[in-house]
Amino acid sequence: MSGWTPSLANEPQLLGIEDARHVYGLLETARSDCTRSR
Repeated sequence: MSGWTPSLANEPQLLGIEDARHVYGLLETARSDCTRSR
């Protein structure tokens, strides 16, 4: 694992966090739309 640099090792995690935020945002908008329709 000595070949792995901290930046490369953290890249997947950062991308995962970005994706999680995007999905969470979509869920929030969908939830607000559901409450509005009701």
